[in-house]
Amino acid sequence: MMNNMKLNTNMENLRDIYKEIAEKTDIDTAHKIYCAFAGVQVCFPKKFYTLEYVKSQIRTQYAAGTSIKELTRRYNYSERWIRKILSEGRLEDAK
Repeated sequence: MMNNMKLNTNMENLRDIYKEIAEKTDIDTAHKIYCAFAGVQVCFPKKFYTLEYVKSQIRTQYAAGTSIKELTRRYNYSERWIRKILSEGRLEDAK
């Protein structure tokens, strides 16, 4: 790959996916992603944080007074799922 090549900073010369990455970040970041993953199919999860982290945050924020409705908006999970996580936390606390 072109690790030692001086980058042409004209984004019009980039393939569409690298152009999109460069527009959202910068051309150096797009090039680093190219160097790391060129030729590899990459699939990104829809959720950014781990499930354990989200569960912990939901329980902590609910205990601090955040409503279930707000938690559903904040984390993009259903009200049913939020309630399930909260009830699991109560069961773990009872042990």
